[in-house]
Amino acid sequence: MSIFISIGSNCSTRSHIQKYNNADSQITLFFDWLIVDIESVIELFKHYKDFNSYFSKSHIVHIRDANSRAHVKFTKVPTCEFLHDLTPNYTPKKLDEFIEKYKRRYARILEHIYSTTHIYFVFKGYLEHSNIMEFIKTIYIINPRCNFTLTHIIKENTPTQILPNFIQISIAPYIKANFKDKNVDWKELNYNWGACFNTILELTRP
Repeated sequence: MSIFISIGSNCSTRSHIQKYNNADSQITLFFDWLIVDIESVIELFKHYKDFNSYFSKSHIVHIRDANSRAHVKFTKVPTCEFLHDLTPNYTPKKLDEFIEKYKRRYARILEHIYSTTHIYFVFKGYLEHSNIMEFIKTIYIINPRCNFTLTHIIKENTPTQILPNFIQISIAPYIKANFKDKNVDWKELNYNWGACFNTILELTRP
């Protein structure tokens, strides 16, 4: 059994996974609908033992309002921003509910990490070799027996790279030749994401 889990860097990653699964059945996880960089992902995972105290409302800052939603940021890490959860004039009670909701979403990821499921942690964004090594190290600290693959999807048309617990694959070969919609937005519908995910599974199958 395997599962694709988004770890950023934005909402589109989760959207692609959701369409690939052809359902909304996968319960929402911490990184699904936010903006985050890999350094912040790693730092948040490092606090798996004390996350309930670490992720506190005292470190949530209201940045601005957009599209009838409050854009808020968790300030203990470089980039961890939430765009969809709170209204501009949110109350202290709503902020408390927001914090508890994301604690539950974080706990669900830990449940997967502690399980025997093969996890594909999918990241679209800037990634250095040191980030790869640090991420793998961090997940193994949480569970030394975790079965996972850090999956880095890039737009540059470069050869696929496969290392232990890691695959980097280009989405460029999966562009839809007959795609006619000129307004390509964050959903990136001009690519065949399903075919890309199938290739990832094929290349990393034991």
